[in-house]
Amino acid sequence: MVALMTVAGSTAWAVPSIVEQVTDGVYVARDEDGTAWGGWSMGVTHMNSSPYMAKKILDLSDLPEGVWDAAREVRLSVYMSVRDYSWHDLAEANGLDEAFEVIINGKVHNYPTNCGAPVYQEGGLTYPEWYDFVLPKDEFARGVNEIIIHKTESDKNDDYLYLGIDNGPARGNSSVTFDGTNWRQDELTIPGGNGEYMVRLHLITKDLSFEAKWTPGATPPLDDPVGVILYAGARDAQVSADGLALAAGQSARVEWHPQAFDQLRPVEVAIEADGPVSYAWLDEAGEPLEPVEGLTQALPANRAERTSGLQITAVEVATLRSVALTGHADFHPRPTPIDMAPVISPCPPMEPPRPPSCEITGTAATLTSPSVRCTFSTDGKLRMTSLVNEYAATEMLRSPEDVLLFVVEVGEERYAGSRDFTCEGVTATANGFVADLTLADPALAAKLTATVDDEGLRLGMVLSNAGDAPVDFKLAFPHLTGLAVSDDAADDYYFYPWGGGIIAKRPALIRRSYGDYEAMYQVMDVFSPAKGAGLSVRADDSEGWHKTLALRKHVPGRGEENADRLRMRVRDEFKPANSLTQDVEGVAVAYEYQRRTREPGASFAPATAVIAGHPGDWHVAMQRYADWAHEVWQFRPWPSKLRTCHNMMAAGWGTGYLFRDGAYRTDIIKPRTDCIELMSWWDWSKLGPWSAPMDKLKFAVLDA
Repeated sequence: MVALMTVAGSTAWAVPSIVEQVTDGVYVARDEDGTAWGGWSMGVTHMNSSPYMAKKILDLSDLPEGVWDAAREVRLSVYMSVRDYSWHDLAEANGLDEAFEVIINGKVHNYPTNCGAPVYQEGGLTYPEWYDFVLPKDEFARGVNEIIIHKTESDKNDDYLYLGIDNGPARGNSSVTFDGTNWRQDELTIPGGNGEYMVRLHLITKDLSFEAKWTPGATPPLDDPVGVILYAGARDAQVSADGLALAAGQSARVEWHPQAFDQLRPVEVAIEADGPVSYAWLDEAGEPLEPVEGLTQALPANRAERTSGLQITAVEVATLRSVALTGHADFHPRPTPIDMAPVISPCPPMEPPRPPSCEITGTAATLTSPSVRCTFSTDGKLRMTSLVNEYAATEMLRSPEDVLLFVVEVGEERYAGSRDFTCEGVTATANGFVADLTLADPALAAKLTATVDDEGLRLGMVLSNAGDAPVDFKLAFPHLTGLAVSDDAADDYYFYPWGGGIIAKRPALIRRSYGDYEAMYQVMDVFSPAKGAGLSVRADDSEGWHKTLALRKHVPGRGEENADRLRMRVRDEFKPANSLTQDVEGVAVAYEYQRRTREPGASFAPATAVIAGHPGDWHVAMQRYADWAHEVWQFRPWPSKLRTCHNMMAAGWGTGYLFRDGAYRTDIIKPRTDCIELMSWWDWSKLGPWSAPMDKLKFAVLDA
């Protein structure tokens, strides 16, 4: 249903905003948590003309009256960016030369687009940023507040204003008009993104000004009541009662967190020294900026760049006596650093491990291993009803009915192994069983194998085309949802094998591709610091199938970090689709495979999945993966080093380049290359998608 409002001032749909204290003396009113910004399509407005308006309601009804009365200042925080697009439409760019309005309960505030707001960086990795407006408190009310943001009238309309949208749950406090008349809530941006505009109000109830001084020769050397200074000193410099002795060219540094100071207020520094010194502010990354003349300076208010310290350098031999800072503390809450190494408790005492076994009784099959005990129901459907972690002595399936086992996508439809496939029968095997599963339409058949060994539970499957026509499908296997080790699933950590490893407990959706651009470790893990144990899900894939490793942690009522980042050089219809769409509390994991085409009777067998409990954290799972890898692949002897050459040279992007006069060319091979690709990209693309059988890809290796 489309909600249309022709009266701009109507706020009958507003609900009280979330009001919370974020730091000492600072409160915020908001309707989103900022973790689900939807990107440059679904996650921003694309405002370049006046009629396109965004309306945000901030309802302060739940703000305590005492807090409202104590608030001495307010700051409107907007997640935004501006962009000059004239370079695209005109012969010569004209820069940011238009304006936009922020209207607070009917009071208009006009700002040029070059006011210092974050600027979209052409050709670079860029995001909107939080930008703050200083506004009078008396323009707001302890109740419903209407904020409208839009471009002003212009005969150019080549400056864009991007207002961020959190694509998480909508609370009904955002609306848009694209024509200046009809307001709607079913979508907040032209491509169709929805959620809540990222507009917040901060209320400051205390004086946030501070003074901090470093006097190297004093005891103690720091007079810093609010703890602004993180480091003050110099390497290999002598300190006496007179101060810090610096040789010519030697530097001392005073460092603070880049978010220490309020960007809307000035910051003053005063340096006392015997002998000539120069100094430079440090940028956010800790690198010195241009040197500053004189011993006192004030950074201006409303500055765009953050600083992280000062570097004081002796021009000649000098003694640094003191460095004094005066400013206002930033009112934004600082992001809490992720504890990547939480303290791991010892796991509970365990009974002596039982040998691997499988017991089938009626319509239930229980598989027991030293690390996990898993029960399946085979009554019409194959369902995993229990997964006990023996090390943690806990049931890990908090919502067994949502465990799908595998997901098959055909066209626009998805079919779940535990819901849509019929279990035709179960055959006992050594320490396990084989289940025959069928789907009527589309006609598919699956054989799912479950066995246990000393490590844990092993799941394998073969998916076949049971129809009389070719079928295209995407497969996610295994597909496990609602895993939890801790008593409260929110306390669980997860390990995802990207970069140096993502170890965190924040709610998130993480999807990266294995193969093509990346070759990650094929193991994911969930563990409980309190229980001292965890569970790993590994793909024993020695063939290197292109696939996606997907992990999602869902906590009801909390936003999720969006880290869905696939990089595959295949057409979109071949890319694995996100299969972790169920809002189930806990951690979900899946291995998602690219689209396959199978003729009648043909099949596809994904990698065997190993599901195993373990003591400790992710290190145990990673060691097991390393042990497996050393069993299936031949590693170079250690110590050793790589040769000083590249693996491959893609030497030619047109037909006829690599093969001339009846022979392959060797003159194009460089000294640092030991392998040359003999098929150009143009030739390769004619073979179709990259999922084509490897025997169709013709290449050769030449000695360099």
